[in-house]
Order: sequence, then structure tokens, then C-alpha cells
Amino acid sequence: MTTSWVGGRQRHLLYCSNEPPLDLEIPSLRLLEHDLNEDLALLTEQISAAETRLEQLREQKKVVDSRKSALCGSLSPMRRLPAELLSEIFLWLQPHRSRMRPVFAPLNITTEPWPLMHVCRRWRSTASSTSALWSHLSIDMENYRYPVRFLEAHLERARELAIDFVGSSSAPMDQQQAVFDTLAQHSEKWVNISICLERSLFEQFNNLRGRLNAARRVWIWWENNNAVPPDISPMTCLDGAASLRDVGMTRWAESPTDVLVPNILLPVAQLTRYDFMLPWKMHLEMLTHTPNLIQARLLVPMNEQWGGGDRAVGRELRLETLQRLYVSHAGILDRIDTPDLVELAIEHYIPEDDEIPASAAALIKHCRCPPLKTVSICGEPTFHGIRTTLEKLPSIEELRIVWDDEIDDPFGHRSHIQNLLGYLHEFPLRAPALRGLSLAWETEVLADYEQLSQSLLSRRALAGNKLQVLEILEGKPPDVEFSLEGHPAKMRCSLRAAGFIVTTIEGPLALEILDGYKLA
Repeated sequence: MTTSWVGGRQRHLLYCSNEPPLDLEIPSLRLLEHDLNEDLALLTEQISAAETRLEQLREQKKVVDSRKSALCGSLSPMRRLPAELLSEIFLWLQPHRSRMRPVFAPLNITTEPWPLMHVCRRWRSTASSTSALWSHLSIDMENYRYPVRFLEAHLERARELAIDFVGSSSAPMDQQQAVFDTLAQHSEKWVNISICLERSLFEQFNNLRGRLNAARRVWIWWENNNAVPPDISPMTCLDGAASLRDVGMTRWAESPTDVLVPNILLPVAQLTRYDFMLPWKMHLEMLTHTPNLIQARLLVPMNEQWGGGDRAVGRELRLETLQRLYVSHAGILDRIDTPDLVELAIEHYIPEDDEIPASAAALIKHCRCPPLKTVSICGEPTFHGIRTTLEKLPSIEELRIVWDDEIDDPFGHRSHIQNLLGYLHEFPLRAPALRGLSLAWETEVLADYEQLSQSLLSRRALAGNKLQVLEILEGKPPDVEFSLEGHPAKMRCSLRAAGFIVTTIEGPLALEILDGYKLA
């Protein structure tokens, strides 16, 4: 390295200023420039050599890291796990399956459980032999891309099958029928069936009579208003299904002449759960002999013509063992007798059926159990409907309010909630038996958390108050840090400090709890 850079004070001043050098200084400066260029060339050469060596060392490190990873993998406890434990781990890796809200993710070899088959021979063997990994299939024919050979392999590996199948009028009929025929070849394994029937698939499904003996739960629905032709033959495939305990079928009708569902033959004597939207006469025919029924959702079309005054007809249906009931119309409550009823879910839509609370109160008088303590109000509850229910059913200890649709009028919705919160801390005490309150939204919470907190704290100060449990369910929370009004964490802290038990749940788990409140 050159040392000629170092100079006296005069040279230093020259370097640090913008003054031109003297003519006598220029030759020595040119010589210095030449020396510095040689130094730079040498340093560049040394750096290049060092970079080459560094790259070689990095490549060597990658090789050693790879060898170490391979060695650690060979020594990993995962390699020595018993097949039974490995199988259990695989099962815990599976996504949660909602009973009422299946996720129709595209089926392919990159979705569970196929990736487990790609790791090693031992994993492939364990995954193949773990039948529970292959026990669920969700198929939406509108987006179906699963090769037939993979579908057949999937079905072969399962010992029992939960099938979620959605037919589509926009998908090729020959493809739908081929896929359904492949599924039907394993119908003896079907234990849980949720199927949206497109018209062209009805006969294929109906031909499974005598082959669904393992089916414990069946839910059938219809793709569109034209899916049920008026001349459709009776559904007989479930008749004689020895294991069937839970059955439901629905389709919304737009006019009184619409065919809701076909006539259906069921082993009703063995059913423990029933969920149908039918004209009342069809409900009556099907439920006359149900000695084991524990839970029922009884829905009738909005245009149902009762006639003659509901209470004048009398209680024409006695459900001796029924404990949990969901109804969509007051006329149903006026015509049934449920001596063992312990839980009631009421459907409220606008315009509301104002007679439901009074009809429920009349029904409960016939119960031999203690007064009804658990009530859910579902649909589009209003303050008027909630207040009427609490006044007509003063024994309510647990009230669940479920808004299960998109809120078309957020301002009006909030006013209903504000009125309810004001009502709850009025003096004298309203709904004195109330111990637990659940507020559930299918979408996002539309409540003022601060007002909710203040209302419950004010009620707690009233003599005779028993309310100490609050639950808030939010099915589809907004993509923000907190909801529209106030902060839930602040509400939880203030209420818990006062002795309340507060739970806030959002997402799929909230939807599952919400569905349970609707007895769905």
C-alpha cells in the first residue's frame, strides 16, 4: 500500500479545500494517483478471491447442514413413534368439521389427508390404514375437480363415511351422476348424510333403499325452487334404515302451490331428532307415532292456512318424550302437547308472530317438568318480541337471542338492542328469574359494548337480580381490531370485576354454538 498519501500540513489543506494545486505540485499528485490505482486493483483482486472462498465455504456449510438435518431426522422421535400414536396425531391434524356448515374446499391431492401420504413409506402406510382420516367427503359439484381414481381410493380406505354432497344444475349431468354412482357403491358405509338434491339425482338417491342401514343422520335439501317436480315419486330410500335416528328435509316455498318436499317414508318410531319444513298436516301424519323423539324443529310455510282458530282445534299431537323444540308458528304450539319439554326455541321474523309467547305459555302449563327455564329467540328478534316473551314466560333463567341473517337495517337493529338493555335495568326488576343472557349474531356484533356493560352493572344493583352470566357470539367478525361500538375487552374487564361470568366467542365455533341454540 502506498504511503505517499501522507503529506505535510500544506498538502492536507489542499485535500480539504476547493483550491487548485500549484503547477509545481501537479507531477507529484499524478504520481500519487497512479499509486492509488495500483492499490485499488490489488484490493479488488484480494476481495474477489475472498468472495470466491466465502462462496465455497457457504456451499460447504449447506452440505454440512443438509447432512446434519438428515442425521437429526433419522434420530427424531417422530421416526420411532408407534403407529397407533402417529395415527392419533394425524387425526388431530384434521380440520374441524362443522355439523351444519360444511366447508366445500376443492378436493385434490394437496388437501387433507393426502399430504400425509407423501412423506415416507411408514407415514403412507399409517395414513392409509387409519380409516377415520378418510371418513369425510365434502363435494360441491359446481367446483368438482377430484379425479375418479382418488375418489375411489378415498372411499375404499374409509370404514364409515360422512358425506356432504351438493348437486348443481349448472354442472354436467353425466359427471354428477358418475360421481354420485361412485359414492353410492359405498352407501353401506354412509353414517352421516347431508345432500342437496338436484332433480336428476333424485332417482339415484331413491334407489338406495335397503342400502342405508348404517345411516344415523340424514339431512336433505333442495337446490332451487324447481328442484321438486309436482309429479315426483315418493322418497322411500330411508324406509327401513335400521340405524336412522336424526332426519331433516327442507325447501322454502314461494307460493301455496309449491311442492315443499316429496312424500317420504321414514322409520319414525325409532327417530330421536326430527327437522322438517312441511305443511302442518304432513307433520301431523309423520309424528303421530314417535315414541323416542327427543328433539324437533317444526317449521311450516309462511303461507300456511290454519283456519278455524288454532286453539279451538285442540292439542291433536302428543309428543310424550320430546325435550327440546323449535317452532316457526304459534299454531304449532297450540296443537301439540309436550309434557317433558325443557328447552324451547322460537322463530321470530318480521312481521312477527305475536301469538307465539302466549301459545308457549299455554303449552308449558301442560308440562309435568319444572317451569321452562331455557328459551331461544331466533331469526330477526325485535324488542317487542323479546319483551313479550319475557313477560309471558317469567320462569326463563337462560335467554338466548340469535340474529341469524344479514341485518338489513343496522340503525333499527341497534334501537331494538338499546331498548332491550334499557328494559333489563328498569325498576321494578324485569325478568327476575333470568340468570344467563346470550346475544348471538350470524354476522358481526351490532351492539354498544359500553351501554351493554352499564346496563348489566345497573341491573346488578337492583334487589333480586340473579343475572350473572353473559355470552356474546359473533359468527363473522369484521376485519377490524374491534367492533363498531366500544371495545369488548373493556366490557369484559368491567363486568368480570363486578362478578359477572363473561364469554365472547367469534368465528366457526360461535356459529356452531349458535346453530345449537337454534336446535339445528
